Amino acid sequence: MALASLTDAISKLDSVRPAGQRGLQAVFGSPLDDTKGLEEFNEFGSRCWHVEMKVAPIAQALSRLIEAEVAKPKPAKSGDRKRRLRTLVEALAVWWRSVTGKSLAPYVHAKRLDHHPAIVVGRRGQFVELAQAVFSGIDEFAESEVISAVTNVHESQLPKRKNK
Repeated sequence: MALASLTDAISKLDSVRPAGQRGLQAVFGSPLDDTKGLEEFNEFGSRCWHVEMKVAPIAQALSRLIEAEVAKPKPAKSGDRKRRLRTLVEALAVWWRSVTGKSLAPYVHAKRLDHHPAIVVGRRGQFVELAQAVFSGIDEFAESEVISAVTNVHESQLPKRKNK
């Protein structure tokens, strides 16, 4: 869409100039039989032409970038999906903290056993619910994947403990 918009902008900038000054005709200058000066270049047309000359290389660079991205082979690694979810959760966490000022720490539901470590049964919290609604409800991720990503992002932001 960006490339189409740039291309459209270039054609609109070109259409500002008089018909005799567009495209290849502009290389040869104004028509000789224009005695009234209707096909002359004015200041506005000149400035539009300068903008067009600045936008055209950007459109070409974007076109090359798109072609290179389309030509890339798509990796079928299983980790790519998890990396994408992790990146999305990290971005959502940055937004969450900036808007709410709250931590994204999930509440941990654990089952305590007498002489054994506690078993985590689940996690909940406002950020977990938001992430699940966005990434499970709208995107294709399972709720367990989202909870895992939220937990990993939260734990990666905790201060490191020194082992004694």
